Amino acid sequence: MPTFNMTVEDTSPILRYSANWRPADSASDSFLDQYSLMSAMVAQQAGETMEFTYFGTNVFVFGAKRPNHGSYEGQFDGGSVDTVNGMSGANQFQTLLFEGGNHTLGTHTVTMRNANAQFFDIDFVTFEMAVGNEDETLIVNTIQDNHPAFVYTPAASWTTAQQVGAFSGNTGSSTTDGSAIARLTFPVCDAIALYGPVGPAGASNYSVQVDNDPPTFYSAQQKFYRPQELLFFAAGLGPGGHFLQVQLGAPTDNGILAIDHANVYTTASLGGSFLDKSFASIAAPATTVTNTVQQTVSETPPGIIAALALMTTLVVVGFIAFFFLYWRQRRQLFAERLRADKSLDLIGSPPRSPLISSNSQVVSSNFYPTLTSFDGARPMERPSDPWPVANPFILEPAPSAPAQAIAPAARYSTGVLLPPGKLRTDFDANAQHSNQHLEGQGSSSGPLTPITQRQRGASRAAGTRPVSTASMPPPRYSTMIRQYG
Repeated sequence: MPTFNMTVEDTSPILRYSANWRPADSASDSFLDQYSLMSAMVAQQAGETMEFTYFGTNVFVFGAKRPNHGSYEGQFDGGSVDTVNGMSGANQFQTLLFEGGNHTLGTHTVTMRNANAQFFDIDFVTFEMAVGNEDETLIVNTIQDNHPAFVYTPAASWTTAQQVGAFSGNTGSSTTDGSAIARLTFPVCDAIALYGPVGPAGASNYSVQVDNDPPTFYSAQQKFYRPQELLFFAAGLGPGGHFLQVQLGAPTDNGILAIDHANVYTTASLGGSFLDKSFASIAAPATTVTNTVQQTVSETPPGIIAALALMTTLVVVGFIAFFFLYWRQRRQLFAERLRADKSLDLIGSPPRSPLISSNSQVVSSNFYPTLTSFDGARPMERPSDPWPVANPFILEPAPSAPAQAIAPAARYSTGVLLPPGKLRTDFDANAQHSNQHLEGQGSSSGPLTPITQRQRGASRAAGTRPVSTASMPPPRYSTMIRQYG
């Protein structure tokens, strides 16, 4: 049959101590953290006993052997007494003090006694339990206090337990009413364990009854608070339906009785199964000692809900901030690129020369000569220019002799733009002299015409070359000229 171990801590109400036991505390024992759950019950007077009755097979009692400890006795089912020396040169914690049992499943009692007036302590007790047949797996159903299988009467006398955050499933029910009853009905099982808190405010007297058996009485009052303590255990109940009833004993003001949860142990051979679809269990091999897997029915704690809500809000805000920063960065990059494109337009735009009239002198800040071209009519002028003109021309009236008039009929004409103050008065004569050599014309006046251009081409075809390259006119540049005045 499946076997498993049940561990009972030193503060469990099902361990019965004589009057002069006390809990160990860190103020008097700096090694308290070496005990299980940092807790132990201590006796220092001879004859003080601890007694434990259980349903199972073997039992193991654990404690400490230390330099200030003395001898103690162990007895199983009223048999022979074993006397053991508990003194040790070096501290030994959570060590085995006594082992009893005959591997027979049934009700047994183990008794531990301090043999002299030196220290003797109990840390925890473990006993073996078996359910069902050898080749079966153990099924454990955990029933929370708020499961419908628990019925509380009167309902107004039961409230939510204090410090439920330390309870299994974060739920618990408690009462201080001596007439209040908690009744748990469970269908098929072989063993049941009831858990709840113990502490200074715990009930000094409560009773537990299974089926029609006589009730047994316990005390949940301890010096230190400890949740999820084993309040009651019963086994060997057999198949069929059962109930467990818990109630405060007299007096009615003896403290708080609180219920955490119950574990129900069963197997398939006993007709056991999961109590309903809200429970789940993972079966373990029969040879596994700790082979219970439980599912609890509980509500999500408000603290977890608040934490999840806060986390979700932070994630959403983070995404919004990320996309806003990304959008702003893209916008800034786009604006910088647009400004860079405008700067390139300003730098790369060719200079646009203003238009001048035929009676104005052209003076430019550009040091390169420019060939003017217009037909005498005022060209259409841009209404506005969104961008500044690179190297704008400076228009000034002639300081001395008027500039040579350009015939309206001339389709093509030549001119040179010089830097301000650099106008040469002999340029027209040199240009005319060069034209005479190029075109073979005797006239020293008159503008070039399309006919003259054709004659120049004919002279080039005939091999006529200018007498001197120094008298050649500058290259011709074509630009727009805006009338001045």
